[in-house]
Amino acid sequence: MILNPRDEFDLKEVDAWRSTTKTAIRSSFIMKRILAVVILGVSLASYLWDVKQDRSKTIKILKTTPLYGEWEPINGNAIGNVEPGETLKVLRIRYAKDHMAVKVERSNGSTGWLILDSSVEISQQ
Repeated sequence: MILNPRDEFDLKEVDAWRSTTKTAIRSSFIMKRILAVVILGVSLASYLWDVKQDRSKTIKILKTTPLYGEWEPINGNAIGNVEPGETLKVLRIRYAKDHMAVKVERSNGSTGWLILDSSVEISQQ
């Protein structure tokens, strides 16, 4: 409805138009909030599923392997070594362009990253 100052109009029609416009604006705002919550929920569920999948893996150390502080080892920043037969809990798996890294927790509670190579086997539990 377009209002022209020279036209006569009914105030009830104007009030109805204002009410409809306010309702539409409110509905749009509510829909945006619902969409944001759904997107956040799907993202969180996807992340949690990924973590669950990572933690379902087991690691077997075949020979002494360096343990790194970061998942992308730069200049060989090893923080220690993992020996064959050591018990490790998989926390996360990350993929880089040229390697796969596994964040593990040792039996003493310390954590570090293993770079998968021929000295490390990973499998599904």
